Amino acid sequence: MVVLDINNFPSDLYIAQSVLAAHGLTLQLISADNIPSHLNDSVAAMLFTPVDYRTGRLLDMAKLTAAAHDHNILTIWDLAHSAGAHEIDVHAIDADFVLGCGYKFLNGGPGAPSFVWVHPRLVNRAAQPLAGWFSHANPFSFTGEYVPAEGIQRYACGTPSILAMAALECGVDTVLASAPFGGMQALRAKSIELSQLFIDCVDQYCDGFDLELVTPREAALRGSQVSLRHPTHGYAIVQALIARGIIGDFRAPDIIRLGFTPLYTRFVDVYDAAIALAEVLTSGEYKDPKFEVRNTVT
Repeated sequence: MVVLDINNFPSDLYIAQSVLAAHGLTLQLISADNIPSHLNDSVAAMLFTPVDYRTGRLLDMAKLTAAAHDHNILTIWDLAHSAGAHEIDVHAIDADFVLGCGYKFLNGGPGAPSFVWVHPRLVNRAAQPLAGWFSHANPFSFTGEYVPAEGIQRYACGTPSILAMAALECGVDTVLASAPFGGMQALRAKSIELSQLFIDCVDQYCDGFDLELVTPREAALRGSQVSLRHPTHGYAIVQALIARGIIGDFRAPDIIRLGFTPLYTRFVDVYDAAIALAEVLTSGEYKDPKFEVRNTVT
């Protein structure tokens, strides 16, 4: 059996459902609030993301990995909303499998390649289900027998997009260029300050408009985003902000989400976003019917 957060990003859920169904295995969806109580010897693996994509809540990866290992459960961590935003030592955490995307805080842009890391104790014992030419031990032998490569190369599949890889390389290099200025620790500290500034501004300027902060106020418990709930007009408010040049997104059914990439987001940008939100709410411009028209991408 594999356990997965019921509120996880749907891509993880869809992939887990299809893979497990193909092998006749069981998937159990659980709340991240109750992970330890669901970990027992009947569970083979757990798949979680440290940062909830809706609320921004940050889980304790080390604590949960240790709890899983107490029952010999393999851990699979999705760092889509973490890589490039806060420091994670996968060796110290003793994670088994780590994966994620390159288009968010790694700055690779839409369509950027994903990534995978496998603990050295497992890297040559496991294999990805789509055995491709790039994961062969000697791809240019062109043999009919598949022999997996040693190490992380066995988790590759086909030829990657070189243009996408080049863009991601630039994005990652930009993150690495922060090293002389404190690296990920400094970026994480700025991320916390940015999100705290936005929360403080919303408290001061947006009171009385039915907004509810769903991201934890405690800095250590949140990722690099702030999510607000509006019971009726969340989508329209986001669209009104976009019309002003403030690019947030809406997550159904009622979440207004703004991400704060610490590498290049300025404090004045955060302040301006909060003031724009206050003006959208105060003026009521979000009530314009054009902002209720649902786009494919929200």
